[in-house]
Amino acid sequence: MKKANKLWLPLLVLLLAMVVSCSRPYVITEELAAPFNRAASCSIGEITDALPFDFEAAKKPTAENIEKFKEYLTEALQNKEVFGEVNANLTSAEYEVTGSILDYEKGSGFLRFLFGAWAGGSKVTVSLQLLKKGTKNVVFGGNFTGMVSSWMESGDKMFEHVAKNFAGKLNKELENLEKGK
Repeated sequence: MKKANKLWLPLLVLLLAMVVSCSRPYVITEELAAPFNRAASCSIGEITDALPFDFEAAKKPTAENIEKFKEYLTEALQNKEVFGEVNANLTSAEYEVTGSILDYEKGSGFLRFLFGAWAGGSKVTVSLQLLKKGTKNVVFGGNFTGMVSSWMESGDKMFEHVAKNFAGKLNKELENLEKGK
């Protein structure tokens, strides 16, 4: 009996570690090194498909998905007031957000409704970078993951989660640097 109890503890710890590691919404690859002027302007540049070569074309995000994602990025950066102006078509912007989709699972709202939280879940991982436009140097970047596991949310909400995480983390790093002045 005691031997069985000793087996459960390591299994529980392993399960907990797996859940925690899967729930990270982002991994920062380039920390913000210096604050920038919040009055600066930012455009939303190209979001490319960096999915594996053998990824089935019918399962890739559509052009409409990517345009909606750009709208979410614009909205999230405006809501956090990171920049004075954010616009997808701003040619004279000082900064530009670009990215590439690394992983994508469309999921199914119907399956989420029928079978619960994780059946038919939607997931996207996007590598996003904030570039200084004149130099094309990466100022801030990371891999951001968005997931939808509720039947009450549409699959494209995963892109909204990514946009909010990106804007929130960028804003947090900027605030920390501004406080250090």
